[in-house]
Amino acid sequence: MVGPIIANRRALMATILPLEDDEILREELALFLVELGHRVLEAGTLADFTSLLPAADLAIIDLMLPDGDGFEVTARLRACRPMVGAIILTARDTLRDKVQGLTSGADYYLVKPIHLEELAAIIVALLRRVAPGWRLDLKDRRLISPEGHVIALSPMEMTLFDLLSRNPGKTVIRQALVAALGYNWLDYDVRRLEQLISRLRRRWEAETGQSLPLKTVHRFGYSFGADLHRV
Repeated sequence: MVGPIIANRRALMATILPLEDDEILREELALFLVELGHRVLEAGTLADFTSLLPAADLAIIDLMLPDGDGFEVTARLRACRPMVGAIILTARDTLRDKVQGLTSGADYYLVKPIHLEELAAIIVALLRRVAPGWRLDLKDRRLISPEGHVIALSPMEMTLFDLLSRNPGKTVIRQALVAALGYNWLDYDVRRLEQLISRLRRRWEAETGQSLPLKTVHRFGYSFGADLHRV
């Protein structure tokens, strides 16, 4: 179980991608990150890492890989995804390696073994810089704010946000929302849609203490007043 200090850090959540060829170490790290509330994607090879990278907010990279060099991986990551957090976690502890790792683009260079609570604190510090915008987690059916606040979504709420995310910066008309929910507009009581939106806003505010940027365009439809990324 995580201790009380770590439990208090759950507010910042992210999708984290460890690149570690040691399966046991990778699984231990993944379990710890999941316990903190993060979503974890695991890679044991550079090929796996490359395919999973587009969904990651933060990467934890081992230097000694079966099919590549960790320094080159970090440099390529920084070039193609400059806002992704990068932590090198390795057994190589020479000053030359540390300098090369940081020069290649890592935000932190950590030497194994490391206390997991220290790693958790570093992740929190890094996420303050790379915290993504609003995210719609398609797999786990969750809405995640830039600050890491999370609520689970019902199937109807998920349908609502899915349609909003497909129409960034636009107002989605009520008829389109009702159709997406599986109803005929002519037979549908629009107050049901209004109640769905109202309950969602109240629940978000009650659980997070923040307002949900879900805007009502009077008698027309709804829009999401912020970037909403599908992950």
